[in-house]
Amino acid sequence: MIHASARTWKFSRNALKWVGPGALVALLFVAAPVSAQAEDATLVNPDKMKWVPLDAVPGTEIAVLSGDPSKQGMFVIEWRGPAGTKAAPHWHTNTELVAQISGNGLVGMGDNVDLEQGMPLAHGGFGSMPAKMHHWYVAQSPFVVLIEGEGPFDVNFIHPEDDPRTKTSKK
Repeated sequence: MIHASARTWKFSRNALKWVGPGALVALLFVAAPVSAQAEDATLVNPDKMKWVPLDAVPGTEIAVLSGDPSKQGMFVIEWRGPAGTKAAPHWHTNTELVAQISGNGLVGMGDNVDLEQGMPLAHGGFGSMPAKMHHWYVAQSPFVVLIEGEGPFDVNFIHPEDDPRTKTSKK
C-alpha cells in the first residue's frame, strides 16, 4: 500500500507488488525528461569557484554560484573569511537565507553588536532574516556561509561609520 501523511509519501514492501514491474518501467520513462534537462544544471566544486573581495566586509570574499546578486531574480552566493570577521549591524531590502557551511559564528539582531546576546550558528546551521531586519555576524573561526535570496542584493549599514565603502583612504 501507499500511505500519505503530512506531505510525505511512504511506500511499503507490498506497494511494489501492487504497482508491478510494468508500471515501474513506465515511471522510468516518465522520469527520463528530467535527466534530459541536465544541460541546465549548475554544478560547481570549491576549486572552480571564482572568489572576489566583498567591499562591504573587508577581508572577506564571495563567489556567485547561481544568478546575479546585482540584478532582479534569485541568486546563491558563498561568503568566506577569517576568524574575527565582523559584519556590523546592517539590513537587506529582501529576505536573506543563510547556511553556515563551515566554521562557527555569532548572529544577533538589533542595531548594535552584543556578543552576549548573539546566537551561535554552528557548522550546518541555518538562518532566515526577513527583509529589513537589523542583524549582525561575528565569525568565531574561519568560515564559509551560503547566502540565498532575491536580488538585487544590498547591504545597508545601521551606522554609516561602519560602512567601509564610504571611507576614504588617507594619503
